[in-house]
Amino acid sequence: GMYVSLVGILLHAHKRARDDIEDKYIPQIERILKDVERSANKTNELIREHKDDAQALTRLRRNLEAQKVVAKAATAYLEHLKGQLARLEKAKADVKKQYAIALNTYETVDIAASLLDVIKTSLRDLGALQSMQLPEMLPLDTERVREQFQSISDQLREE
Repeated sequence: GMYVSLVGILLHAHKRARDDIEDKYIPQIERILKDVERSANKTNELIREHKDDAQALTRLRRNLEAQKVVAKAATAYLEHLKGQLARLEKAKADVKKQYAIALNTYETVDIAASLLDVIKTSLRDLGALQSMQLPEMLPLDTERVREQFQSISDQLREE
């Protein structure tokens, strides 16, 4: 029972991790990629507008380089998350197999335990029945019974 529970918890953890990657992390990275693209486009506009200002161009080019680094890191991490997702799906399939086997094993043990309980109970009950013995039946002394009834009848008549 405990192993089945642990495998069930692991299955739930895999599902939750997959859901987090699909519903939370990937959308966040995709938003970051859109934001950095928008920011890089704005930076390129500013570079064109300030092409005569060396100090502004230096800062803007540094910003553009940083934006490229962020975009590259975000893209790499997005691919990493997609790879994690594929590995989680494979691992989840393996855990599902383990869960099915663990559940089957638990059911088998439970059935065997039920059989043992029935056997123990029946052996105890039947053993108790077999150990019971009736006392020896004494023969009925009809003459004595008749005498007793006659005595009682006589007493009743006298009254």
